[in-house]
Amino acid sequence: MKKIVLLLVPALVLSCSKNEEKNDTPKSVLLGTWKITKKVVNGEIKELYSDCDANETFVFQEKEAINESYEKGKFNPFNNNLECRSKKEVYPTYEYKKEENKLYLETEANGKPLMVPQKITLENNNTQLTIYDNYNAEKYYKVYTKQNK
Repeated sequence: MKKIVLLLVPALVLSCSKNEEKNDTPKSVLLGTWKITKKVVNGEIKELYSDCDANETFVFQEKEAINESYEKGKFNPFNNNLECRSKKEVYPTYEYKKEENKLYLETEANGKPLMVPQKITLENNNTQLTIYDNYNAEKYYKVYTKQNK
């Protein structure tokens, strides 16, 4: 009987550790760079201009998240290009709660840190991230695709 128990314990430990490796922790699912692929405003899909809107990214690192978007600027007649202005939002910490489908981004209100929840979904084997507007989720949201490392 002792031999059976001694054989089962290592097998049980190995099977548990293998299962833990397969299950991504919520934060590890988000780690990396996500590039915008779709933007919905007032229920309509908006065109992503290749030189501005289409360059938006959301980068999740171990401790912080950075959302960099671009606004259309002036047309530059010297190089025949539309200039884009970068707008970078840095969130010093973030949390993902899978059971709530929420991403909590730390921001500042009245000089104090505040965790603001964003409704999100992860689809296509965790390669597609949708972030919904908190007040009108059906009409305003952005879809990002995870970039290869």
